[in-house]
Formats: sequence, C-alpha cells, structure tokens
Amino acid sequence: MADPRVKIADMVFPFQNKTLIDLLFARGQKIAAQKWDKLEQVENKISTLLDKKAQQAINPLMRPTHAFITFNDPMGKDLALKMVKDPAHPFFKQKFSPAPMPNDIIWQNRWNTPWNIALRELASYTMIAIVIGVIFFIIYNMTLYTTNFLY
Repeated sequence: MADPRVKIADMVFPFQNKTLIDLLFARGQKIAAQKWDKLEQVENKISTLLDKKAQQAINPLMRPTHAFITFNDPMGKDLALKMVKDPAHPFFKQKFSPAPMPNDIIWQNRWNTPWNIALRELASYTMIAIVIGVIFFIIYNMTLYTTNFLY
C-alpha cells in the first residue's frame, strides 16, 4: 500500500522585497565604484524604507507573496491540487497552479508585469526591424551602385 503522506522536497518563499533588493543592488554598485557621497543617499533610502515598513502592522518585507513547493512525488502535486479544490479547505481562496522546475524560474523576472514584458518585447521587435531595415538599405544601395558601375 502506498504511503498516504505527501512528502515535500523543497519549499521556497519569495517576499515582496523588490524595492529593497534594488536599493541593495544600487548600494553595491556605489561601493564598487567608490562613490561614497552617493552611497550615503542610497543608505538613507534603505533606512527610510526599512523604518516605514517596520511601522506597518504587517511588514510586507516579511510576508511571503508566493510559495514554490516541490514535491518528492508527482502524486503529491496531484493530491495537493485536488485538495485545494475542496471548498472546506482553509486555502480555498488561494491560487494554486503547477509551476516549472525551481531551477527554471528566473527569480529576477518574477516582478515583471505582463505590461512590462510586452513593452520589452515591442522594443526588441522594433530593434530587429531597424537592423533589418538598415541591412536592406545597405544591400539595396550596394546593388544599385554595382548595377550602375557595370552598365
């Protein structure tokens, strides 16, 4: 008989701390560039952010926004997804969905909104179109020059 317990291999909790991580990254850049005068400004922003968040009743920096759960067995995932569909379950109002392997998640991209991703795609396609247009212009002019030169 199979073991009825669901075994969890790993659980990762990301937090609502993008602003803090960005400020810490900026602080690291200032230290690496030895810009000590600008470092103090960044450290003041970090202190202000931490003070403001600490005064709130529920600190958003400490509250997980998601839970990435890796089960030892695919049956555990299926059981968990089936269990949360039960209206009596305490997590009924939560959203559960299968995710890619944790190694495949690009953690820095978790904060990108669909609008932000669409803008980046548009910028990429625009750059590709410009490059193709320039190449076409160069090849067209070279062809005209060669044709006029030969005839």
